[in-house]
Amino acid sequence: MRSSAWVVSAALLVGAAVVFGADDGIPAQDVRLLSGSAWLSSAKVGQVTLLDGSTAEVAAQLQVAPPGNVVDVVQAGSTAYAVDKTAGTIRRIDGATFELSTPEAPIPDSRAGLTAFAGENVLYAFDSERGVLVDTDPRTVARRGKEQTLAAQVGTNTTTLDDAKRLWVLENSTGVLTRFDGQERTNAKVTDPGENVVTIAGGSPVVVNVQGRKVITVDPITGTADRTIGLDLRADDTVQVSGSPHDPRVYIVASRGVVHICDLTVGSCEQVIPLTANSKLGPAVEAGKRVFVPDYTTGQVWIIDLAGGKVVAKSQVLTPAGDFQLLARDGVVFFNDPESARAGVIQLDGTVLNTAKYDETNPNKGLTQPVAGQSGQTPPSAGASQPTPPSQANPQSNPPRQTSPRNTPSVTQPPNRTQQTQQPYQSQQPNPNQHSSSPSQQPSNSSSSSSQPPPTPDPLPSLRITANPSAPVAGEPATFNVTASDGQQLSNIRWSFQGGGSKTGAPVQQTWSQEGQYLVSVQARIPDSRETSGSVTVTVGAAPTISVSVTVAPGGRITGGPGNLASCSSGSRCTGEVDRRTNITFRMEPDSTHRIGKWRTPAECAGSTSATCTVRTSTHTESISVANEFEAKPAPTKLTVRVTAATGSSGTVTVRGGGLDARDCAAVAQTATCTYTVTDPDNAVFVSAAARSDSHFAGWTEGPCAGGKADCSFNVFNDTTIAGKFAVGSATFIWLLPMLGLRIPPQAARDKRQREAGI
Repeated sequence: MRSSAWVVSAALLVGAAVVFGADDGIPAQDVRLLSGSAWLSSAKVGQVTLLDGSTAEVAAQLQVAPPGNVVDVVQAGSTAYAVDKTAGTIRRIDGATFELSTPEAPIPDSRAGLTAFAGENVLYAFDSERGVLVDTDPRTVARRGKEQTLAAQVGTNTTTLDDAKRLWVLENSTGVLTRFDGQERTNAKVTDPGENVVTIAGGSPVVVNVQGRKVITVDPITGTADRTIGLDLRADDTVQVSGSPHDPRVYIVASRGVVHICDLTVGSCEQVIPLTANSKLGPAVEAGKRVFVPDYTTGQVWIIDLAGGKVVAKSQVLTPAGDFQLLARDGVVFFNDPESARAGVIQLDGTVLNTAKYDETNPNKGLTQPVAGQSGQTPPSAGASQPTPPSQANPQSNPPRQTSPRNTPSVTQPPNRTQQTQQPYQSQQPNPNQHSSSPSQQPSNSSSSSSQPPPTPDPLPSLRITANPSAPVAGEPATFNVTASDGQQLSNIRWSFQGGGSKTGAPVQQTWSQEGQYLVSVQARIPDSRETSGSVTVTVGAAPTISVSVTVAPGGRITGGPGNLASCSSGSRCTGEVDRRTNITFRMEPDSTHRIGKWRTPAECAGSTSATCTVRTSTHTESISVANEFEAKPAPTKLTVRVTAATGSSGTVTVRGGGLDARDCAAVAQTATCTYTVTDPDNAVFVSAAARSDSHFAGWTEGPCAGGKADCSFNVFNDTTIAGKFAVGSATFIWLLPMLGLRIPPQAARDKRQREAGI
């Protein structure tokens, strides 16, 4: 249920900044809000939706861009900003009235690289492709101040905003961290050049140097490096980094399927939580002392309890699976698929509340009408035509706005109806093919004017398709983009990939599993609503491979490789070509008469007696040889246990180990002989003698334990006999007799002397 109460309650929202969008289906910034609701983007239909975290119900639904445009949402408190990466514009959404401003382009000609960072009374626009930063007015989105430039190109996840309104930008080519505070900037080299990521943890910036395997804390006042912490990463690990909103703690999700939890206070990243090694994982978010990690391969979310340091739940949020956004706000975790209507809330116990952001059969159904009319749009009225775009001569002029929706017939509703409607999206940008009508161009009722032929439309532009890389290989993603030959803005972009299905929007990624030639087709709409199309044939090369041979020693098999190397039998040699971008873990599996010996090759495993060997194919320049040794198990041996109990005494000898289950050999006033077959001589045998309460153990009289204590261990490499005896009287009673001035019985005295002499 969508409630108009949100028009009032939205004004009460407070919070920090959040950026998340439809670029990769992955949040562009760590989400750190202070209210249990969030704005979610829907690039497929060009809308943003306000979702109530307590009920997972839609509270507002606004049209902010043409369908298919790449849309991000930036939120600061109750105010949100819609960032249209396709058009290169930003629009402000008033949190109290849902009033939507006209699109502004604070950085001219910015497109896919346009990003916004919002905080309390601050808004930065940033073009990551050209390294241009602009301080903008948070109410009008107009530029204020000069453009700031960075000489080096900024990479992914290298820009963030802290709670003190400071913007931090890291240049990977130099390792220099730049801090912007209004119009002032400082620079400090904090890390080595290479792959680095910056995030905010507990209010302070933190840099993760992936190649250097270290975490660097930064002093937020001076902007210089403060402390360096070691990080256990593999050479081929890729990482997703995020910070705790309240505590000095960083979460590093490694591609091999583990989460490193770095405690910046104690300076340790040793806590590791294993997840799965076969999934594409996203950055973690924190809520309610739990950590949530998205799994794009399965469409699930892993939930980790911080106190217990373990996974406590795994929730299915998307079926079928795919990339999605995950964000946390005021103890509430939201998920969002920007390419569909799917979204919802994940509760701390893993319960999932699903919702639809819009009606997929009619996306314009339920659009919200702002309380005071939308900036830059004509409010709907009875008999009124669709809003007219502002003229090119005066792009800032807006159609008249009413002061109250109650004066607008189209939004007059019965008292019990809470939903209001917003007119479907119309472009706010001038159409270059339209011109202001002069009196001579106005329609006339005369026959001469009506007989004039209609104007000839401009020719359709062609579509230019680009791929990065231009020569993709099997198994690796390629990013496809499309532009109009005459530079017109495109919307409603639909792709068709031979052997790969269909996609919408731009840019998009496609991966082919096999080499070959594939047809890529695209259709799009230009501003005058006409459709145009284009296609290109892409040649996909073979994945890089390396030759691997597996030689198995007699006595078992080696498993774990792909294809022909999946299971190589005893005494055989298997060969195959494998993808050199992957790691292979081989395993020795001995038969019943052998045990694991050692690995002979490759070099990284040579001499190891571990059951497994992980081969990193990317580190090898030539063919790889895998070979092993099995060892024959020793033949079974026999153990004879002879237990003698004197008249009136009794006792039991327990035998375990050597491949045997625990078994007893008992004697009562007699001699008992027990025989055991030791199947694993390498495993020590343990014997333990225990007398009944009226008896005592007099000692071992034969075998490897002779003269020793009641508990004894030894290996049975050859047939072995061991003997022990029990006597009358408890051990405590026998030792107390001399102290009481009493005579020890002759037999007991002999036993006592023998024990003291070690016989």
